[in-house]
Amino acid sequence: MATATGSSSRSHATYDASEENNQAFGKRQSFVAGNPKNAVQLMLKDSKKHADTGGWTFAQFDNGKPAGEAKFATCFGCHSALPERDFVFTRYAH
Repeated sequence: MATATGSSSRSHATYDASEENNQAFGKRQSFVAGNPKNAVQLMLKDSKKHADTGGWTFAQFDNGKPAGEAKFATCFGCHSALPERDFVFTRYAH
């Protein structure tokens, strides 16, 4: 079964500092999505199809249209810093 998570794109949203994420990186560099402007990013989990990226694939939609491969081809490079959180930056309340 596939699961998905999503957030607004860095280049298309306001971002607020995330102290929790900054601690994971060891320096102040991390932000979480603030008010969205016009883009949505998604992470879709399918461990059989995407084993080389922790089971995740990444996608982005700009103004309702899929962004090109190059836009999200480097996503896992940053997400790989958080294997203990299943490579997900943002946590939502349960």
